[in-house]
Amino acid sequence: MLYDLLTGRTVWVNPLALPTDDWEDFLEFVPMRNRAAKEVKESEDKLLVVMPPDAGGFRRTTKHKVLSVTRGGAVTYILEGSSREVYLLCNGKRSMREIMEKYNKDRNLSFHTVRLAVSQMIKSLSQRGMVVLLTD
Repeated sequence: MLYDLLTGRTVWVNPLALPTDDWEDFLEFVPMRNRAAKEVKESEDKLLVVMPPDAGGFRRTTKHKVLSVTRGGAVTYILEGSSREVYLLCNGKRSMREIMEKYNKDRNLSFHTVRLAVSQMIKSLSQRGMVVLLTD
């Protein structure tokens, strides 16, 4: 847990150590993109996120189309499809609930399906240091 001086909020870097097991509380957390990341729009469907060497996080490939390339200590993640969409929705202002609603706007999926998909993508982004969760 950290304290963000710019937002004045508590920041949870590790989503596995969140202070709640209650889904209702979790839905009010606010994901925010890491300010240390450099974003490069490769195409309309592809976004590159370059994390500096000291930004932390795990570097793995997942089913959410998050790929990584390491060069000179920095790691470049390639976000496509749903992972790109969810990452861009993490603006530090939208709650998890609002992100899920926006994600599902044109998909018409069940709440349970959306909750599982979005929370897994945000967990994956958070483990790589690209997103943190704000509380309070």
